[in-house]
Amino acid sequence: MSTIGVTPTNTPTNPGSRVAGAARLHYLTNPWAFVWAPLIAFFGLLAVFVAIAAIAGPGGGTSLGPIMAVFFMMQAYQSVSSVFSLSQALGLTRREYLAGAGAVGLIGAVILSIALTVLGAAEHVTEGFGLGVHLSYSPAVFDRGLAAALATWLITLLGAYIAGLFAATLRQRFGSIAIWVAILGVVVVIAAAAAVIGYLDAWPQVGNWVGRVGPFGVALWAIPLEIIAAAATSLILRRTPA
Repeated sequence: MSTIGVTPTNTPTNPGSRVAGAARLHYLTNPWAFVWAPLIAFFGLLAVFVAIAAIAGPGGGTSLGPIMAVFFMMQAYQSVSSVFSLSQALGLTRREYLAGAGAVGLIGAVILSIALTVLGAAEHVTEGFGLGVHLSYSPAVFDRGLAAALATWLITLLGAYIAGLFAATLRQRFGSIAIWVAILGVVVVIAAAAAVIGYLDAWPQVGNWVGRVGPFGVALWAIPLEIIAAAATSLILRRTPA
């Protein structure tokens, strides 16, 4: 694979340039996963559902946010599986690789968060482009304003990206079985929490709390979990063979 245009190994005294090189490495090695697939999914789904509504009548649509979150999780997984080993062969440190991978996720999340917010606002103003199509807008997400909607999308997309990095790092370090063990652990924790809530008859209070804070509040509460997952990913990656 050609490494023309990759600069990290040429600038050993410039950490910022090396991190930029690590980020650029993602786009050079797999532009489909990191550029074209999310764009095609975003604009493709928009065009398809608008066309369906124009032909079949008003209504219809789905949420682009969760779909984009899945793409971001896949991006992060691709980062570790296809870029990590190459970055080590080019002389990047694990910290530089992870900073570059994080920069790629942040750039993409910011761009798509803005796109989702603008699309949602346009859908609200035009009543789904006059066809009742709502791919991004929902009252729950936008009831606190555009800034809160933007923050909600950004935190959600970054959370998906961090989850993908964590899962791929587990697989790289311990094998595929580690992912299933992690999934099982999450399921057990959720089941235990649900059992405790049910035992305390606290489901109405939980429902009221979720309704009160809304998606924006839930996203804010997810930030500490994302920080923990990012720190765990960094610790595991330090001991992961290239």
